[in-house]
Amino acid sequence: MRFQDSGLVNDKLVKQAFDYAQDYTKSLATEVLQSYRDLIHADYKDDLDMLKEMFDYGDITEADYEQKKTALENERAAELKEITPDNIPAELEWMFRDNAIGAALEIQRYSDKATTELIAAAMLAECARDPVDCKKIEEKFGPAISGMIAEILHIEAYPAARAENTAASGPDTKRLYMAAITNSFRQAAALVNELQENEKAELPPERVEAAYTEAKTLWGNDKKLDKRLVDVFNKAADVLASSYRMEAGPKGTLELVNSTSTIPARIIPGKKRGGCGDDGF
Repeated sequence: MRFQDSGLVNDKLVKQAFDYAQDYTKSLATEVLQSYRDLIHADYKDDLDMLKEMFDYGDITEADYEQKKTALENERAAELKEITPDNIPAELEWMFRDNAIGAALEIQRYSDKATTELIAAAMLAECARDPVDCKKIEEKFGPAISGMIAEILHIEAYPAARAENTAASGPDTKRLYMAAITNSFRQAAALVNELQENEKAELPPERVEAAYTEAKTLWGNDKKLDKRLVDVFNKAADVLASSYRMEAGPKGTLELVNSTSTIPARIIPGKKRGGCGDDGF
């Protein structure tokens, strides 16, 4: 992806952050390849365990078991053969577009404080996992940006105190978090474009409730991002046939509403995957 095609503001700092984040994402090639392979092996193990359980309970014969096991092994081998270093760059490109660029565009387009520093930080937040990464970002982009990213790492390092640490973080860090939550629901809605025929598009209640719990601690910090979250979440809920809705309550608080009606998951034929902004959000 070229910077001029990203939709980001034409600014030197933003361009430097774009290049840094893009290079960082490319450096994850070996790790991403291994994660895909691990996922294939994990899926195979789950399917094999289920097959073994069916055999133990007498639901299938030994011959059926061996036949189905061979089919699972062949399926695993075919999937592993498809996952090669040659097709990882395309996946890394989508990661970069969906995560780093997606979050940065949320800030740029919808924050009431869309500074170039904050837009850059939204991309660079995807490039740090530990203090060494933060130090590298500080050396190149300064302490203000690295400080926000360090706050994010601190919050994520202590899950039990996540709400308290998020509430105590700086206003710009909260903006980054709100943009990230919104971007995740924008991506969730866009996933319907990747479904194969007869696959279901769903929004798990546990994901909704976890995001709502976190968003409550960020609510009121940036009115534009608040409104954007509600709009995107409710559009995603429509697309994914969820009974949940987010609303601004009468006292200005964020509320999560679950209708009593049961809405079936949508089944949508596969479509071509879109890029940032191509999903109508």
